[in-house]
Amino acid sequence: MMENTKMKIARKKLTDLKNWYMLIVLFSVSSIAMFWLSFYIQRLNTPEFVSWIYRLIPLIWLMITVLQRFNMENKLPKPLKKWEERQIRKFMEEDKRESEKYR
Repeated sequence: MMENTKMKIARKKLTDLKNWYMLIVLFSVSSIAMFWLSFYIQRLNTPEFVSWIYRLIPLIWLMITVLQRFNMENKLPKPLKKWEERQIRKFMEEDKRESEKYR
């Protein structure tokens, strides 16, 4: 039984890692496209803030990707970790109330 649990944990870690690598590939391709689009838009004499929006989106996505990696390694910053624990407790309490409702 213990080996089965360890296998499930290992499979989940592997799945998370594969998903993160796919996110990195998607991030790289879309970032290149967004930067190219921002420079193209800038050449069309549009307001400058429009092209900066297209440059900020990949930076925000980069921060989200880095936070996801920290989450995979259980190295989230404390405020995010506390929030995550509160959410888990909240969902567990809701499930408990829901299951008691049908007893």
